Amino acid sequence: MSLMQRTPPPVSESGLLQVQSEPDMVSAMRYEDEIETSNVSTRKTHPRLDRSPLDEYSRLKKDMQQMFKNWAAEQDLKFSKLITEISDLKQQNSGTQETNLEIRKFMAFASSEYDDMRKKKAKLEKGRFEYTENFMKMERKILQVKSRTASIEFRNIPGWAAGLKVAESPFPGRALTPLKLDVILDGLYTRLASSASTKWRL
Repeated sequence: MSLMQRTPPPVSESGLLQVQSEPDMVSAMRYEDEIETSNVSTRKTHPRLDRSPLDEYSRLKKDMQQMFKNWAAEQDLKFSKLITEISDLKQQNSGTQETNLEIRKFMAFASSEYDDMRKKKAKLEKGRFEYTENFMKMERKILQVKSRTASIEFRNIPGWAAGLKVAESPFPGRALTPLKLDVILDGLYTRLASSASTKWRL
């Protein structure tokens, strides 16, 4: 069996850098720094058009305009809510004023009714007092009449017989007819003739 020789595959620089010893790693890092430095310098020499100062100013201006627009929208919303709340407060205040007016009217009506009731009460008390007085007068008259049930009243008696004392009627509570009555006057008998105008009454 014959032996065949193969060509080894090519090794890249990165692979060489990885397998090199420590001193070679330092040189490799320096090489990478030089590449980055060269790239940075290239970017500085060739600026991009989309990052020009004018574009930055325009973008900042748009951002500020949008910010102020949003702020204005928020303020408008707040003012709208505030106006709505103020309108509600005005309506509530108007309703409260109407309620207070109705309460005042009711209080005035109640005060007027109270005054009328006081006047009626005073009038009733006055009427009750007068009724009580009249009742007491009638009661006194009734007592007087009752106290005079056994007394006799003479009418149309001559003046000389005004001081004459007469005995009580033998028929109390009954009407008496005209009659002839014998009375004693200073030890003398005097006969009084009764006439149509002479009456006996209780």
